[in-house]
Amino acid sequence: MAKVYGCWEFRLRPGVTEAEFEQAARELVAHSGPAGWSGAFGKADRGTRMGTYLMLFEIDSAEIRDQFATAEGFTAAGEQWFADNPGWNVAYDKLTALALEPEWADYVVFASK
Repeated sequence: MAKVYGCWEFRLRPGVTEAEFEQAARELVAHSGPAGWSGAFGKADRGTRMGTYLMLFEIDSAEIRDQFATAEGFTAAGEQWFADNPGWNVAYDKLTALALEPEWADYVVFASK
């Protein structure tokens, strides 16, 4: 089973400080994700995306991702996970209020070492 990397790129809303966003990101990371999922945040310090933020999900497989969410939206199991984890929802809402709509994509690994 191939890993999946979910990459969400954020740009801050006007007037939001880096410190505000980074604190909200730390608060979100403090909450556990669904089984088979892990996450991290980073900030681009070089290149064409310098200054943007990345939320990176590492998911054990596309099958695990698809148990939680499909291309059409969250599954019943995904909706139940959110209902059982309201702290994650609060932290995510706080984070996304500080940023513009993220650009995102899921990448299924086809080659690795």
